[in-house]
Amino acid sequence: MKVLCIFLLGLSVVAYADDAEPYLKIAHDGSEMTDNPLWKGREQQQWACTKDQRTGLIWEVKTDDGGLHDKHWYYSWYEPDQQKNGGFEGYKHYYPHGCNGSECDTDSFRQAVNSEHLCGRHEWRLPTLDELKTLKNNLTATNQHYFPAIQSYWYWTSSMYAYDRYRAWRVDFKKQDYGTQFKDVNGAVMLVSEY
Repeated sequence: MKVLCIFLLGLSVVAYADDAEPYLKIAHDGSEMTDNPLWKGREQQQWACTKDQRTGLIWEVKTDDGGLHDKHWYYSWYEPDQQKNGGFEGYKHYYPHGCNGSECDTDSFRQAVNSEHLCGRHEWRLPTLDELKTLKNNLTATNQHYFPAIQSYWYWTSSMYAYDRYRAWRVDFKKQDYGTQFKDVNGAVMLVSEY
């Protein structure tokens, strides 16, 4: 990674050069990966997350293996915390056969991922609308290999729709747009953590 350091009046500012790679692969144990593994897995030294070096966010990398992180699983929106759910918690365990390893709602999935300490972290959460829009907008043909199993579908966010407590915001990676969805509808989930 190329790093440009600027020293102004005794203050140092670090910025990434334009040609620096914006993403970094993170192993399941949380270590930064210096090699370029072709695929991901859940063994301790295998690639499991991707860090966005511009935002500092770490993203769950989906798999295609039928396990907890499989890209084909879908979840109803559920958040029991009244401070975060916009006045309606959503639907717990609404579609019990839509996933593997959790109860197929966003909160159960988050808890399952936090329990396994994915990438050495235990504070995984749904991304906000702005965070997921930033990821969607920054994905290009040259850096999509950092998210090889991303679905051409829409993903849940933690952001509430202010005008209807029964809806939450979602970001669509196929249509390249965003909007709201009723919380009982099954959507894809990609969790995020702070670095």
